[in-house]
Amino acid sequence: MAARRSKPAKGDAPAVCARALLKGEASREELARGLAALADAHGELVRRFEKTLRISDTYQLQIREMASNMERMAAKVRHLQELTLPICVQCRKIRLDDDYWRQIETFLRDNVDTLFAQALCPECVQAGHDALRAGSESRPSFGTPAPVGAKPPARLTPAEEETVREMRALAAKAAASDPEQGERLERFAQLHAKLARRFAKTVSISDSYQSQLKDLSLRLELLARTDVLTGLVNRWEMTHRLDVEYARMMRRGVPFSIALGDLDTFKRINDSRGHAAGDHVLRSVAGAMRANLRAEDLCARWGGEEFMLLFSDTPQEDALAAAGKILDVVRGLEPEWEGSKIKVTISFGVVQLRPGMSLDTAFRLADDALYEAKRQGRDRVVAASGESL
Repeated sequence: MAARRSKPAKGDAPAVCARALLKGEASREELARGLAALADAHGELVRRFEKTLRISDTYQLQIREMASNMERMAAKVRHLQELTLPICVQCRKIRLDDDYWRQIETFLRDNVDTLFAQALCPECVQAGHDALRAGSESRPSFGTPAPVGAKPPARLTPAEEETVREMRALAAKAAASDPEQGERLERFAQLHAKLARRFAKTVSISDSYQSQLKDLSLRLELLARTDVLTGLVNRWEMTHRLDVEYARMMRRGVPFSIALGDLDTFKRINDSRGHAAGDHVLRSVAGAMRANLRAEDLCARWGGEEFMLLFSDTPQEDALAAAGKILDVVRGLEPEWEGSKIKVTISFGVVQLRPGMSLDTAFRLADDALYEAKRQGRDRVVAASGESL
């Protein structure tokens, strides 16, 4: 039995017809069908090109919008550069006038979001995004962004190159018997090759836009989910993670605990040493708490000098012990500022969530327990039931 010949792929029909015509194996009717197949392939390429152009235009619009936002942020950075240097370039004397440093402090406080977003390299953006996504079950996964700015030269695919070669060879053969027909086929082959190159170039530009959009999206999402002063997750992100943990508890019936903490007499630090010293204390406390939590637990800046701790799959007794450990760490921290140490303590209110208890109820109980810790003298951990450490 003779072996069956494989059916050519649909996309190869123009090249197959052209090869048949070159070998003299086609009649006039087959020539017409071959030219019709070439025209259909050309029309399909035009449609793909127009569709890709529309997608590319959308990417360009989004890129321009994001670039405009980044330019506004960069303008703030340039404003900082306009401030005079804090050290004289001749005598090397450092400026000591309070007015200058007050301007610097005001600018940094007003534009800390800009400085945070601009100061991250793509690798740290991706690492921060991955760290946030690690504990979130419902977050979409973004791929690692490709290097921005890499634009490979537009080249035809091997199949397109083969089609163009066959079309030109067909035009040359047709020109021997009908120069006018051969000239038309040659123009058609040139137009097809030009359009195919434009299509390949547009696809490469579109890929570059997608890469830039991914990078900008990662930066904006990281900025939206992170407290820029301490580097902890912010209240919005912690609320989302609590929702995820609460849903998991309702499915599995395993309780978890939260602890609401507040730095003691923090206003006195700001009033006596300045807001810069207060920010330094917040960063020091945030770093200490983050370093002394388990990988599955989470610490967030809840607002002002308040912090929220999430203890996954942890009953209240263990959460009290973990919060007590954080209490000891903060008590012994004593961050240094301008040559002197600052005494810092913190109070916690701890509550365990069980099926049937809402998050709002847990927040209220934790806040009540924190208030009780303050009433008892600060620098302690109080459970929602009233037990203190």
